[in-house]
Amino acid sequence: MVRRLRAQVEEDLLWVDRAEFKPVLEWVEDLEDEVEVLENRVRRGEQLPPDHPRHLFAKVTVSVLRRTEAQLEQAHRTLEEMYRKDLSLPRPGDGIQESYLRENLARAKSRCFTLVDLVEQSSSAFVRRERERLLSETLAEVRHLTGVLTKLEVGASEPAND
Repeated sequence: MVRRLRAQVEEDLLWVDRAEFKPVLEWVEDLEDEVEVLENRVRRGEQLPPDHPRHLFAKVTVSVLRRTEAQLEQAHRTLEEMYRKDLSLPRPGDGIQESYLRENLARAKSRCFTLVDLVEQSSSAFVRRERERLLSETLAEVRHLTGVLTKLEVGASEPAND
């Protein structure tokens, strides 16, 4: 019973550990900054005469720029995969409503995991039933918040009809 409950909860609650998410987000930001710096070096070097040392340095920097751009694309793919997996992760373009809903969703998911642990540890049948009831209510809240966020994302991605 408890294993089935844990499996159902883990299936319903796609969760990305925040300790994994933060370094990926910082990695993306660092790579974006690095690409900008490298592009500026290349642009400035290409404006100089061909025999100037910085012009030669710009040619070398182009290969570094390509590698950095490839790393940035990989970092963006990793970040997008995390965003797809967990709707409760904060997004850069979120408004107040989306941020609030994502925070509530993250708290509800965390509550679910705690309740599953508590259900597993319950020795009394009465306590177990109460915790299972709270867990089912919290799962319903998670599903509701997920549905609302999905609708908001779909609504934001559809072009406006004029």
